[in-house]
Amino acid sequence: MNIWLHRISHGYEAAKPLLDQNYVTIGFADYVSDFLKYDSDTKVVRDQFEADMETIYGASFRPRHNLKKFLFEFEVGDQVVIPLWGEFSVYKIIETAKPLTSLPNEALEKMNTKVFIDKDGLLSIQRNDTEIAEIDLGFFIRVEPIKLNIPRDGYCSSALISRMKIRQATANISDLAMDVNDAVDRAHTNSRIDFHYEASKAMGENLISAILNKLNDRKFEKMVQWYMQKIGATETTIPAKNEPGKYDGADADVIAIFELLKCIIYVQVKHHVGLTSERAVNQIARYKEQKEVPDDAYTRMTWVVTSAEFSDETKKKAQLDGVRLIDQHEFASMLIDVGLDGINDAFN
Repeated sequence: MNIWLHRISHGYEAAKPLLDQNYVTIGFADYVSDFLKYDSDTKVVRDQFEADMETIYGASFRPRHNLKKFLFEFEVGDQVVIPLWGEFSVYKIIETAKPLTSLPNEALEKMNTKVFIDKDGLLSIQRNDTEIAEIDLGFFIRVEPIKLNIPRDGYCSSALISRMKIRQATANISDLAMDVNDAVDRAHTNSRIDFHYEASKAMGENLISAILNKLNDRKFEKMVQWYMQKIGATETTIPAKNEPGKYDGADADVIAIFELLKCIIYVQVKHHVGLTSERAVNQIARYKEQKEVPDDAYTRMTWVVTSAEFSDETKKKAQLDGVRLIDQHEFASMLIDVGLDGINDAFN
């Protein structure tokens, strides 16, 4: 038995309602017709997979490895860990992968959104009276829940928490089987990991209080910049508020370049109390769109870091736009993890 980590952030507006009905999904809708032409002959599908992927997406399309695992390596009896906002759920696979064209009609009827199979056999959504948009979901696996909505904090090891932050959509995490099973057992008995949880919680509360009471907007931006340097950024900047070239509300407060990883992180920083609205997501998502450079070597990521918490609308918007949200609790935990030695340098 293998244990898999699998994200459903792709096509979230349909993927999450389907997960609530015990269907785990993945994208690659453009591949469904090629998959079906082999008439369910798994060996032929597998043998032709790489050639089909190259024809549709190109030879260097790395996300194909996620689909390959989903189609050919996920087996009945395996477990799947699905990361969610601040928590995760664990499921058992009860059927192998099928194209979304095989999804039972009642599954679509039970969804609260106006999702349907269009004339081309693809999943689409009616957004308003005039707009219909395709949703790039191509395949599903039927599962049954082992334990739902397990909080990350206090219920699982730091190794499992770290693994759930990896960028891959699909990964084999069987090496953490004991960590997953321990988290499930703790959730069933409501038994937290006492020391780590209590110590982190106490230190985190003090950090949050200090951030809110001792820092202003500018100093909080500088703290986020310092954190990026602490975790290895080779170059960090705080752009001018009137930075040229921005429009339509686009904005970033901190830019961090990780040269070795060829990664750029754009951060929108909010220092306030209460709830951070979806405007922050719009600002940073538009900024990334306007800064994209075709065919360069860098991966661009977007964060929103707040001293507050996020509204439900903001969380939904972030899922759709691929923006990572870091609230007061997570950022305090991140500071604790890297250590506070030298943090005063942030404000010099």
